[in-house]
Amino acid sequence: MGAAEFQDYDNPHQRAIFCAMLPEQRAMLWEKHLSDILELEWNNTEREHINKLYLYIKNNHHIFNDNLDEKKNDEIAVYLFRWKDYALKKLKWSNKTLFYMIANLEPVYKDNKTSELTPYLQKVSTKNIQRIKRKKKEGANPTTNCGCSTASKIDWCAVPNQKEYCKAGHCRTKRRGCGTLLGYSCDGLCTLDGL
Repeated sequence: MGAAEFQDYDNPHQRAIFCAMLPEQRAMLWEKHLSDILELEWNNTEREHINKLYLYIKNNHHIFNDNLDEKKNDEIAVYLFRWKDYALKKLKWSNKTLFYMIANLEPVYKDNKTSELTPYLQKVSTKNIQRIKRKKKEGANPTTNCGCSTASKIDWCAVPNQKEYCKAGHCRTKRRGCGTLLGYSCDGLCTLDGL
């Protein structure tokens, strides 16, 4: 499956497909995604930083293997943490930009007003918020697929809706498909604060 066909699916289906792919296929999706992002308008320092991650993935397809040992997982986590930390502190990128760059494979554009990455199709809608409220009212359901990772160093649920957070819950866990580079286990649900 190519990147264009992959992007025809909504986020939950993309995660399931991503988990079923071979490590090389996962890496190629991320390479294509970052390649598309590199074509957007960036200054030289920003472009160089994105390219570092692109080359890291291109030269290390093994990072998408499901059976990495703890030491290798830790090395990957440290690299990604440092990459994100530089982006947040030195480049002053927002969590939203980072989310659409390294935690989501949707096609994006760079908003001229805010300089943030924004998906072409905004999938967060009133309908999604109503669905979350309904699930909260119904209570935890162990047959619901988990949709976020409590282990990822940045809580990606807060992007783009600032009122959400990843809460470990009674949901069906998956070994990967959530968090940074979709490389973390899915073990929680994005929950609206106060609902």
